[in-house]
Amino acid sequence: MAGEMITRRAFERGLPQRRLNGAARNYYYERLMQVVVRHTYYPGPAFACPDFKVIPTPDSAALMQDLGLQFLVEPCGFSIVYDTARKDDLFSYLRRQARRGELPAPREEEVWTRISVVLALKNMSFINFTRICIATDPMLQNLYFSNLDAHRLGESIMLAPGKAVSDLELEKVVPPQYAVQICSPDVTCVKVRDVSHHVVMCRPRCIPRALAARQNPNIITCKDVDDFKKHCKQACTDDCLKKFPDDAVARRKCEKQCARQCEDQVCVDTIFLDFSLFPEGKYSIEQVRCDPQSGEETVVCPKEDVLYTLSCTAPLCFIDLFLTDPMPGITENGIYPVKDLFGTKPEIVEVNYELKFLARSTFWNYFIVPQPPRHLPHLSIHSESGPDFLGPCPVVLANGARAYRFLSEKAIPLRKYSKSSFQLWSNETVIEQRLPVASTQVLPRNEWVACGDLLASLQDKADGLLPCRKLRNHLCPECKGLTLTECAERIKALLRKLQDNSSSEDPVPPGRNYSDIFVYV
Repeated sequence: MAGEMITRRAFERGLPQRRLNGAARNYYYERLMQVVVRHTYYPGPAFACPDFKVIPTPDSAALMQDLGLQFLVEPCGFSIVYDTARKDDLFSYLRRQARRGELPAPREEEVWTRISVVLALKNMSFINFTRICIATDPMLQNLYFSNLDAHRLGESIMLAPGKAVSDLELEKVVPPQYAVQICSPDVTCVKVRDVSHHVVMCRPRCIPRALAARQNPNIITCKDVDDFKKHCKQACTDDCLKKFPDDAVARRKCEKQCARQCEDQVCVDTIFLDFSLFPEGKYSIEQVRCDPQSGEETVVCPKEDVLYTLSCTAPLCFIDLFLTDPMPGITENGIYPVKDLFGTKPEIVEVNYELKFLARSTFWNYFIVPQPPRHLPHLSIHSESGPDFLGPCPVVLANGARAYRFLSEKAIPLRKYSKSSFQLWSNETVIEQRLPVASTQVLPRNEWVACGDLLASLQDKADGLLPCRKLRNHLCPECKGLTLTECAERIKALLRKLQDNSSSEDPVPPGRNYSDIFVYV
């Protein structure tokens, strides 16, 4: 071990306390960054959301260890703290990461050092009660956040680009080995850029046969192809000179024949990218055409943004927290803890980010099921502050039971502890002081499906009742002015077209989310 240089400084924490000026070394930590997850599904004013398991990526965990940073898991988020005695070490490290010489001014002082964290769900109903796409599958899509988009909203610093999380933050998740289908014969290579827009991978579409014969085509890079062509042409010149040292005509013929062999190549329509070589994070994939004469590059197809993550099974969120402004003087948004890194007095200013989710709103379906021999005439739902309800409309449930259906005219937000209070009346008597509220079960249906379900469930002659007509007009705008039979035929035809994915003059209506609540009285 003598004479060996230790480059990792995190080992110091495992050593006995050193003595400085005769006193034991004390460790003082202050917060560098904090992320608090809030959700309007939970009680205010804190809206604290405990539904995530927080895990730093392996590369970020190793970086924090080297820099003396500590990762603290908190009930509704996490914090990253730093050793105040090693603050200057942090500044020095970040300055060394500047990409000087790689980029033209004024971008030569870019610093893209970041801490990456994944958030995995502990509550499997989270997507149901959260205002994001109900079909979100964490195996296929993740929400991506970065403090590049951080901004102030009142006294809070929001991590999502808008006021709260939305579907716009969803990114496609890719496995370690990802197949890219070539979109055009004009494509010459596929390039992968990291979050700093730096090319980290370049795979050629066409590979010289001689190179493919001696090396696995799935790992050949653009540089390998360029080096091979240069080496091959030089080898042709040298070999032909040895064969025909005194015959210039034969030598030129030999060189042309050899050059054709160098240029002979095989092209593919699918390129496999290996992301396992890179840190977890966000990448963009570009299919590029390179002009062989001018060298100009053109992106042939729209770039594809993807997210590569393997830190845990199917996380829902991926967060990149940059320690300092990666492009000082260029970026307009973003809030970072390390200020004035290249100035005379760099400093750390604690940043507390909020990641805010909104609760989903659904249309509430109450199915009131009278238990024989009870008779409930003139049913109604009353509320002092909630929305009005359409109904009652006599329907038949899937199990054959007869019930009365009510539907809220407006969508009602889901809550952990709902403040909605609805009473069920029969005639002038309250028979249910407080009806149960919607659970986290959510039923997405488009307009045609919801209308078809209603028509199929109506009891005999129910459509002649005014409450049922109002309910049908609300759910079936396609049937305006039609009889019940005509409406049923119209909806069946639309559903067949929807199922067959055939073209239709009728645009597919947007979906709505419903909550079914069964009340047995």
